[in-house]
Amino acid sequence: MQNIIELTSSLINERGMLSTPDIAKEIKEENLLKLSTPELLATICMDLQMDGRFICIDRKWDFKINYTMQEVIREQYKNTAIIDIFEEEEEDLDIELNVDNKIDIEDDNVIDLSKIEELN
Repeated sequence: MQNIIELTSSLINERGMLSTPDIAKEIKEENLLKLSTPELLATICMDLQMDGRFICIDRKWDFKINYTMQEVIREQYKNTAIIDIFEEEEEDLDIELNVDNKIDIEDDNVIDLSKIEELN
């Protein structure tokens, strides 16, 4: 039986980007099939995130190697709690995601994502 990482790798190679439920439908491992659907989906996401070779874009998994460093960083910011901060009006920090690839955290700290791209 293939583990989640091996299964996802082969599925992406065959079909391209896949959603977490699409991956779950292909699991044959008995121990994983004993999990409830939410537990199985959470396990898939956790395993793929921890492995580090995968990225979730628009709710579909793909290999990070297919994206530039700038795209990977942007997606990781989207998938972290930083997005929650954008949505909270009472938040103390003044955080703004600029179209020009900069992330302003408070007034003085600016991360320029374009500089990271140049290292690629």
